Order: sequence, then C-alpha cells, then structure tokens
Amino acid sequence: MAILSREQLCSTFVNGAIPSQKDFCDLIESVLNRRDDHFFGFWQQGMKYCQGDVVIHDKAIYMLNIPEDSDEDCLPEGGGMEDNEDNQGNGKPAEGCICSVTPPDVDKRWCLLELTVDDGDWVPREVDGEIVTVYNLKAKIGIGTDNPQTRLEVTDRQYGSVQVEPNDATHPSVKLLQLEPGDETEPASVTREVSYQLADSAKWITDSLGYAFVRQIKETDDEVSIAKTAKGAKPAPPKPDAAPPVLLFITSEGKQRAKVGIGTEEAQGLVHAHQPGRGDMVVNPGNHNEPSIVIMNTEAGGNGHYLMSGVAQQFAYFQTDASDGFRFRKGASLSDVLKDPKQEETESLMVIKGNGDVGIGTEEPESKLEVKEEGSGTIRLDLSNDNPAVSTINLRPVEDFPVTYHAFGVDDDAGTFITNAPKGFVFKKGGEYGKYDNEVNINQGDKLVYISQDGKLGVLTNDTPESFELEVEGRAKFLTSHLETDGSNIERTGDLLPPDPMKPLEGGVLEKLEKLQPIKFKWKGHTNASKLGEQIGFPAQMMYEVLPELVIKSGGKKSVAYGNLTAVLVQAIKDQQVLIKQLEQRLCDLEEQFGTGD
Repeated sequence: MAILSREQLCSTFVNGAIPSQKDFCDLIESVLNRRDDHFFGFWQQGMKYCQGDVVIHDKAIYMLNIPEDSDEDCLPEGGGMEDNEDNQGNGKPAEGCICSVTPPDVDKRWCLLELTVDDGDWVPREVDGEIVTVYNLKAKIGIGTDNPQTRLEVTDRQYGSVQVEPNDATHPSVKLLQLEPGDETEPASVTREVSYQLADSAKWITDSLGYAFVRQIKETDDEVSIAKTAKGAKPAPPKPDAAPPVLLFITSEGKQRAKVGIGTEEAQGLVHAHQPGRGDMVVNPGNHNEPSIVIMNTEAGGNGHYLMSGVAQQFAYFQTDASDGFRFRKGASLSDVLKDPKQEETESLMVIKGNGDVGIGTEEPESKLEVKEEGSGTIRLDLSNDNPAVSTINLRPVEDFPVTYHAFGVDDDAGTFITNAPKGFVFKKGGEYGKYDNEVNINQGDKLVYISQDGKLGVLTNDTPESFELEVEGRAKFLTSHLETDGSNIERTGDLLPPDPMKPLEGGVLEKLEKLQPIKFKWKGHTNASKLGEQIGFPAQMMYEVLPELVIKSGGKKSVAYGNLTAVLVQAIKDQQVLIKQLEQRLCDLEEQFGTGD
C-alpha cells in the first residue's frame, strides 16, 4: 500500500476508470496516514518519512529535517521496502524521504519542536482594575471556508461572506460580500460588496445601489392575538408581511452626486426627507446649478403645493405654486411649535398673494401694497386704476366722524392731493429730526397753511378759515390787485349819495367820516405782524359802528375791508365837491352884492 496525495487519488477515479483492489488499499492507507498534512501520529520504526513530516515520540513532537547535502539512505533490516511509486521500485525511499529505524530522540535528522507554554495567544490585560484575558491569535480564521483571505472570514457560499481585517497595512476594515453560488466547475463570484474602513475618518464603501437603513418590524398585533388565542380556538389569519420602513437610504447615479433619502428610497435630490401623509423636503433637487431647498405639502386632500428657496449668482429667491401666495407669520415658542404647531395660534405679519399683492399686518391686501395696524390705520399703494395712487387711511376716527383718508397720485394732467378730512389739509413746519419721533409724528410742528374742504386758504392761521377764501395772519404783498366787479358778478343794491344831494352834510358819507377817528397802533405779540412797528388805521369796532358794510365778523373777531373804504372816500370827495361849489356860488353872490370882487 502506498500513501498518495489528494491529486494522485483523484486521478485514479476519473474518466470512468474502475478502481482496483490496490487503488482501494492506497486510498485507505492515504486516509489513515494523511500525508498531506505531514502529521503521522506516533513514530513507527521502519516507516518511511519524508521531509517536513511530523511524529510524536516519547511525549515530544519531532519534525524530519533532512540536510540538502545528505546522501545517506536508510533501508529496513533484512530487506527493503516494497516496490511502489514512491520508492521507484528499487527498494530505496524516494528522494527527500528516509526509512526511519533510529528513534527520533537519537537520529539527528529529527528536530525536536519546542512548544512554549506562553505563545502570546492569550494576553492578560487590566481593565477597570480587573484582569481580563484577551485571545491574541495572529492566524487567519475561516468559518465555512478552508482558505480565509482575512484575519476572520465567515462564508456561506449560498448567501455571502463577512471578512474582518483588524490590522490591515493601512487601516482596519469589515467587508460584506454578496456571492453568486458556484458549482463543482465554477467557484462562487462576488456580485455586491460593502466595506467599512476606519482611518482618519470612517468610510463606508459599496458598489451596490446605495445604503438602506430600515427599522426592524416588531411583533404585529395579529401575531400577538394568535399567541393569546385559547387552545382549540381558530386564530384569525395573519396579515401579509409588510416591507420594513426605510429610515435612511444613501445611493448615487453612476459617477454623479450622492443622494440621501430619509423615509424614501427614491431621493429626488441631494437629501430627500419624506413623511407619509404630511410632506417632503428636498435639498438641491434635479440638475439645477443653484443650491436650493424644496418643501412639498402632501397632506391628505391637499394639492401638493411646494415652496422653493435658493441662491443664484446674483440674488436669493423664494418660489411657490401655492394659490394664496406666501405668508410670513409670528408663532408660538419653539418648544410649543415642535410639539404641536397650530396655525390658529399664529399671527400673519406679511402676506404675498398669488397675484403679487403684498399685505403687512393684513392677510387680505386690497392694493398692490397695504400696510395695516389695527387701532391705527392703513397705507395703500394702489395700481389697480389707470393712475397710481398712495393713500393713508385713519381707522380710529373720533365719534360721529367718518373714516378719513389722504391720497395723492398723478394723472396725465396734474399731481393730485385728495382728502375727506373735515378740516381739509394743513401744512406744518416740523420739529428737529431724531427727537421725539418728530419724523413720524404728525401732531407736532407749527401750522403754516390751511386748505379747508371748501377751498379756503389760511396762511399762518390757527385754524381752518371759515369766512375768508384767503386768510393771512401777517403781511401780504401785491404788485397789483384787482377785484372782478364785472356786472356778471355783482348785483347793484344802492349808492352812497346823501338823502338830499344838495345837502351833502346831512346823512351822507361826509357825516359818517366825521365820526371816524384814525389812530396809531402796534400789532400785539401773538400776531405775526408784531415786528412791523407803528401802524395807522381804524379800530374795527369804530368802523363797524360807522360803516358796518366795511366790517366782517369771523370767529368772534371783526375785520375791516380797507379796500372798500376807497369807494366811501370817493363819494366823500364828490360830496365835498358839491359843497365846495355851493360855497363858491355863495361867495360870488356876496361879492356881486357888496362889490368886493375884482
């Protein structure tokens, strides 16, 4: 019987050969002695051993080490070895083999293997004050494989392999391989792999579609009910198993950018977070060059509106297809919002409607821009009419007064100011900028000009004019002034002639003028003419008593129409002329009578 190698044994049983008795004997001998692993158990005298074979003798392990320059042969006493393939049929052992007669502890060709008690495989370490023994094996371990490629390899040829390399030349790693099962002629092949490497940074590497993190489904209610069903009772059929929900999915498209899906395996952008029945958020969707974020509403019964925010090279932008536009709101505290955000607890600060109208303080702007403050008023910039206008509206009118507004705009012909305020317009000189909010306080300042609702103009007056179309509390200068006393404008009611034209001193203007006493005066300090010095005129009360037609009462005060006094003076001159002529005639008559003339 010969001890054959694995390859030699396999060659005996191929090509339809029928094994002989000798073939079976060689097979038995080879299996029992297993020369392939070089271990032959206890040393037997006269047994053939080859280079590297290992035996046990006298409680020690020996390995055969034949020197290369040795030409010694060893044959058993009384004959030789049986002729076979190994001894080449000449009774001598094959090259590199000997017939061992001398015990290994005497034969120097046998080397004693020294096995130390502490080979470093088990290392004691102190952890938190306690001694812990750590297995420090440096060999490769294979589970399910006789040819491990890493320090630890666990392989199931039908499903896959796990390879661990904790002390790689560059960094430790763990690799998972998906295998395509092989057969007797085709080894298993790798179809997908993923590895985790730890260097300066942790790296996950895969050639699959990406990474999926799923939640382990717990025991379903059906399974619990089945477990609790009484003996003999027929349990309800279980529901079909649902796919585990995807928590996180990381993938890429070829050499393009990575995509991360949270709650979805179909990421539409760099990061895509999906919550069923509520909405989605996508970072950098599609192939846009600008970075952007899209938030989508997928509530039940909704219409899938979105909000996009991004930054281009020259500007930032917001974009939406929501029918009611944008709303900027002031809400509750962050902790309350994170727990249960409620729309009814928010306050709209600004809205941008779908048609572009903007409302600040209102959700329903009535113009292109409306700024509103309840309890105060609103400002509207309106472009809905042909002519643009800006209107300020007072929403807190005094009792019994209407809501007032002040609008200004421009048309093809002129700029326009409009108001329905009871006292019309007032123009003021304001206080210093930066003090007391003067720049936004319309109730401060000195009144300069009033324009009443009926067109009366008051300059430096304390209130809206009531009696005069032009009222000036101060000096007025004219290069010329005309009164339009055209017949189309006036209706004559009388004249200034005395009752008896031949008696001008009886009941005429001369008699009235004699009652007037001109005075010198100065305007008081509260008037705007106090610096004009001494003036000449008539007290209004005196004029009222003599010529009431020249006096107008307004607000309890009397004013004199000095211009109209001209007509009185003209009539007085005419009356004086009548009187002078009468006196001249009397003088002539006396001269003729007494002869005293020329």
